Amino acid sequence: MTFYRFSAYMTLFVIMAFCACIQDARTQEIYEYSPEEAFLLPNEIRSLSNVTVKLQPGVYEMEDQLYFKAGTNLIIEGSGSGLGGESTILDFTIYSESLEDSRALSVRGAVILRDLTIRNVRGRAADLRTGSIDSPSDAQVIFNNVWFVDCNTGLKSTGGRTVGVPGAPMLAQNCVFLNTPGYPYPSMDAFIDVRDTTYALFDHCDFFNTNNMVQMRIDDPDAAPNTGPEITIQNSIVYSVNGSEDDLYLLAGILTFRNCVLWDSVDSGALILLGEGTVEEIDSIVADPLYVNVSPDASDDQLDFHLQPGSPAVGLGADGYDAGSIAALPVRVNFWELLNQ
Repeated sequence: MTFYRFSAYMTLFVIMAFCACIQDARTQEIYEYSPEEAFLLPNEIRSLSNVTVKLQPGVYEMEDQLYFKAGTNLIIEGSGSGLGGESTILDFTIYSESLEDSRALSVRGAVILRDLTIRNVRGRAADLRTGSIDSPSDAQVIFNNVWFVDCNTGLKSTGGRTVGVPGAPMLAQNCVFLNTPGYPYPSMDAFIDVRDTTYALFDHCDFFNTNNMVQMRIDDPDAAPNTGPEITIQNSIVYSVNGSEDDLYLLAGILTFRNCVLWDSVDSGALILLGEGTVEEIDSIVADPLYVNVSPDASDDQLDFHLQPGSPAVGLGADGYDAGSIAALPVRVNFWELLNQ
């Protein structure tokens, strides 16, 4: 398959997934919740199916995980991502204090999450297990305009359990993976930590500040076929600030960067690779993306991932938009104003 065919295929997949989100939202029954009803969500999410759950603006103090069973086909929709007063923020501080290896979202079936923020997870923001090596699942898992803030691990699949299949990968679009200067936990792992035959596509995302950006490996070498994960990151910015010796810890699989800006700010150069996995860089560049303000001293409301004039990310996307999340197609992010909105 040539690059041009692959790129066109991925663009078509993203468009089809977006259209499916709209169609599902139009046909499903709607349940609405306020921040004061956060305590209801863990039990009710387990019992609901084929509905859209709408979350009003505010901070939801979560005392337990959200568990998405196989076959439930849920849409979870907030009022907007970001960290502002009109955002929908699921804050898992209480849950994380009670369980070190906390799993904010346990994803076992099809689910779409959009327009919200997942924050303060000491363990995994999303534990992805829709299938397995010998029984893969094409259950649709989509994150659209979701921020993952101060999470030890962002998206993780382990133990021979997988997410996505060729032709129907897990999709994260217009997402931000961010650990702030006030990160509250003693250790910091990877934004993406996937194993075995996991397939995922990250489109127009920002990755900022963690020990490892991506970890990939094989947990079950005896299972066949199992050549490791296949992950594509496109139209995105990957920005390391921790001086890690292994920004990319790849023991297996293929990681493709397409139309991306890659930058290790400590070493002022390329991301550092450790392991035998394969990295492919297509129409991507190594350069400072020139964010407006990502100073280590910046508070949450001062961080600004808009691009300065002259940024190498401007117009870099294969779709003609800037690389990164907030300058792509308009999405609802609150205290940062978006282009074209």
